[in-house]
Amino acid sequence: MNTQKIQSFQGLRGIAMILVFLAHGTMYYFWSRGKLWGSSGAVGVQIFIMLSGFLTYYHWNEKQTVKITDALRNKAKKIYLLHLITLLLSIPFYWRLFLDSWKTFFRSMILNILCLNTWIPKIHYYNAFNGVSWYLTVLFLWVIITPALMKIIRKIPQKCLIFVLLMIVLGEFILAATIPHTDITEWILYYNPLVRTLDFINGIVLCRYLEAYKDFTRRKKLCGGGGMLLLILISAIFVKASPIREYYYYSAVWALPVMLILAVLYLKENQSKAVKWTFQNSLLVWFGDISMEFFLIHMPVIRYLEVCYRRLNWDYNVFLYILGFILSVVAAALWKKFYQRCFLDRRFN
Repeated sequence: MNTQKIQSFQGLRGIAMILVFLAHGTMYYFWSRGKLWGSSGAVGVQIFIMLSGFLTYYHWNEKQTVKITDALRNKAKKIYLLHLITLLLSIPFYWRLFLDSWKTFFRSMILNILCLNTWIPKIHYYNAFNGVSWYLTVLFLWVIITPALMKIIRKIPQKCLIFVLLMIVLGEFILAATIPHTDITEWILYYNPLVRTLDFINGIVLCRYLEAYKDFTRRKKLCGGGGMLLLILISAIFVKASPIREYYYYSAVWALPVMLILAVLYLKENQSKAVKWTFQNSLLVWFGDISMEFFLIHMPVIRYLEVCYRRLNWDYNVFLYILGFILSVVAAALWKKFYQRCFLDRRFN
């Protein structure tokens, strides 16, 4: 079990946080979901997911017995209250969508409260209210299945780890390149808890592979690098061949680059000046520390500012963009500081 925090990864979290905001801010303030900004959100989410898997293995204590109920409780106490607050704040923007069916409204509300909404492949469920809350469904799923995943992954022979990584990524590419473009394609490729769990598993396997990497012979290292290069070539072919060019498609496209970034940051931690000056920048590390709070808060902030944009006929898109980011950062920082001090520290310590 490693207890040391990897500062470069905190900086990477900060970058992911910014990328997600760029995607959502552009969507609401500039009415655009183009390739560049749409894919930036997919990249940010991909970073969050693979980092979660990587750090889960990095900090895992195999000698400690983990009760799933305790693990769920520890995760929920950090984020669940904020989830409920942002859900309530988001109701004014979504209730009109359910005027034809109040039953659907209440079903969607209950599933959202229980963090089960992402299992339903309908946009009024997985993307309702605070749209980013879909992530909580997969987050709690990972808490439940992690002990079993660890037992399975630890039994994989070291020489097979790179093969497992390549097969998972290649499988996602094939799925993204061959799936028909239907009403649920977005859910299958981007929101589906089972597909997102593949990225989480990739993060776990990557961490185990890199921990063993230092002990590998030169031949094994070359084989691993060759496998990565082969996958890059194959993935390029699938990217070119696929008819899908929506933001959710780029989630699969960015799986391999994110893995390579994680590998470089992990192996070069405290060794590269470039890594220290960029990913260990104090501002980015601080953004990384508040990234989960920011992730849940930024969408309601964007939507309320959008109301001002529409009702008051403001023509200051860039101003709203910057203001939305600043308000989200301030709200996330205040929540983390005072919720930690006034609730978590007193009640659970």
